[in-house]
Amino acid sequence: MGLTQINARDYQTELKALLGRNFTGHEVIVEWSIRKRATDRMTGDPLLYAPRVDVAVGPFNESSGRDHQITRNSVPTNLQRLFRNLEVNPNPRCLIAIEVTYSGSSKHILGDIMNASAMGLYGIVVGKPEIVPKIKRNIMYLQRLSELDKPHFLPKNLLVLSTDELRDLLTPSS
Repeated sequence: MGLTQINARDYQTELKALLGRNFTGHEVIVEWSIRKRATDRMTGDPLLYAPRVDVAVGPFNESSGRDHQITRNSVPTNLQRLFRNLEVNPNPRCLIAIEVTYSGSSKHILGDIMNASAMGLYGIVVGKPEIVPKIKRNIMYLQRLSELDKPHFLPKNLLVLSTDELRDLLTPSS
């Protein structure tokens, strides 16, 4: 059975084994919690959303500041060609963050893309062959925003309201 013919959870397990053979000496974790061993501000607040990376390859940076062990040179020579044209995340949490996308809306795929990119020196979003074009379209959307100088993620410009709160704000009082 090919890897794309199994469910996402089983694929993660298979991927861990394959990565372990290629990244000898590196820890590979399935469903890696970015806060479990964290020593920085990712700990403490139980209300803080902290996604899990489907499969992550160490070294892991679980403290604030840059970990200088996570570099391009940490990637095995036989795999460096995959990443040679990519920029690196200047302050990653792990060497490689992989999100497995087997189904989902474009909004979920955007979340996978953001998580992989934000957490890894390099991010990978992997999906079944029929989903890969959708993943690529989402990345093209983000690239187009970047070309227009629009992708600046700025959580400080974001307001969160309940549906009732917004309705109340937009409804004239009688």
